Amino acid sequence: FKVMNAQGDLNLQRAITQQLIRDRCDVLVPIGTTASQMAVHLGQQQKIVCLAADASVVKGPVQATCLSDELSVHDSIHFLHTVFPHIKKITLIHSSSEKVAKEIPQVMDACESEHIEVQRLMVQALPELYTIGQAITHD
Repeated sequence: FKVMNAQGDLNLQRAITQQLIRDRCDVLVPIGTTASQMAVHLGQQQKIVCLAADASVVKGPVQATCLSDELSVHDSIHFLHTVFPHIKKITLIHSSSEKVAKEIPQVMDACESEHIEVQRLMVQALPELYTIGQAITHD
């Protein structure tokens, strides 16, 4: 197993993908839609299993298998409330990515139906996580 992380850098992601293809790994396993699209494009003779990728946009000249990580937002919030029945408030830290942004209203609706208050905090870049964490209210 080789685990490599491009830290969101597309140039590094390309270099890592090309290196893994040159190393003739048995199976390339990109995580995320962008990484999967790149792997499918570059690894035309490669066996690829895409994780957490939107299969509808991962297309190319090779056959790639996509495994979905999608869970129902309502089921997830209901499970959270079942496991922690006294929960009154959650803090939702999210990015502005299209995939996440369209799910935020679902989270808000699901939390409302479970009588859970939501504090929303948006992060533009990974280095902001520590700073944004300081904004979490504890009431």
